Amino acid sequence: MRANMGKEIVIRVSNEIGVLDQMCRLLAETGINTLAVSGTVHANDAILRLVTTDNLRAADMLRARHFNPQEMDCIM
Repeated sequence: MRANMGKEIVIRVSNEIGVLDQMCRLLAETGINTLAVSGTVHANDAILRLVTTDNLRAADMLRARHFNPQEMDCIM
């Protein structure tokens, strides 16, 4: 297996129950599949990292819903 460079969406949100579910539902409703998810918690914040089938559309949709997504390089 060979590693490749890719892109991920990184979002800092409040560490609350249901935030990841809300984001994944929004993506699914627009036909965007989530391929990978990673999350870490720092105090009251959570850092979520998502790889989707369409990161550009996903970031635009999340931005429209007042999340603050950033696209970052990642190793896949």
